[in-house]
Amino acid sequence: LMIGEYAVDVLEHGQNPYDWDYTDMLRVNRDTLSFTPFVDTAPQHRVTYPALPTEILYLFDRLGLGHGRVVDLTFYLALLVLLFAGADKRYRPLVLLPVFALKDYTSSTLFGVGDIVWSALLVAMVLAWRRHRWRAVLFGLAASFRQQPWFIAPFLLLLIWDEGETRREKIRACTLFVGISVLI
Repeated sequence: LMIGEYAVDVLEHGQNPYDWDYTDMLRVNRDTLSFTPFVDTAPQHRVTYPALPTEILYLFDRLGLGHGRVVDLTFYLALLVLLFAGADKRYRPLVLLPVFALKDYTSSTLFGVGDIVWSALLVAMVLAWRRHRWRAVLFGLAASFRQQPWFIAPFLLLLIWDEGETRREKIRACTLFVGISVLI
């Protein structure tokens, strides 16, 4: 959350957030957190995330909604709606219980861990699975938000490949998915 909000400040001052040195971020935010160092043991001093988190925070800031926690809460509520709406009607009363039972997930969402955004986008992708372009767009957005969705890309491609009847259909579907996802 701190990195994202700092990046938005940098962006609003006409600078590229990926060129900025964030070494002073903790002092500016009056925080004592320590971040995971890079592989070379250097402290984190630059944005290492894809661009979408900064762009969403910037959009919310321009709309007057400002804080990153509003983004997280918005996507948390969207995730709950998607889970409820996407569930079989018989299981709707039960489908949200695991989300509420995992209080660490809920509390980390409300305290600034932005994983809820890409999680909601992946749930939306699953619900839109039969709409080939939408699933590619939603996966592309999730992958543009954090790196974690990148790990499931090969498995999604296997599922898409398995759906096709002919080799031509398989190649077309995989190409469409990869092409749209990468363009996002």
